[in-house]
Amino acid sequence: MAQQITESDVTDAGQSRGALAEPVLGLDTSSLDAFDRTARDAGFHEALERVWEPGTVLPEHSHPFDAYAVLMRGSMWLTCNGETRYIGPGGTFFVPKGTLHAERYGEAGATYWVARA
Repeated sequence: MAQQITESDVTDAGQSRGALAEPVLGLDTSSLDAFDRTARDAGFHEALERVWEPGTVLPEHSHPFDAYAVLMRGSMWLTCNGETRYIGPGGTFFVPKGTLHAERYGEAGATYWVARA
């Protein structure tokens, strides 16, 4: 099972504490292959890259899996429990299984790597 990320692990701006190469869970972001390997070692079932076109808006929805992601390029706004958080490059977010959330991507779109459990 994936390690849970708490509010104290993420700043108000949605940026992970620490360097980009050492996200909250210690997943290796030096390459997608390294991210996948360390995500699986941490108990995630898969890791993949998601690429979003500029201005994409995803209305409120949920997933049947926990998702931990690192934004690699671009920007996004994540709304969860009535709170909207800006996330820029190097920022991380965690959305637990079944949590309703909405996503909006910036003018340049966004790319993030996501580990799912």
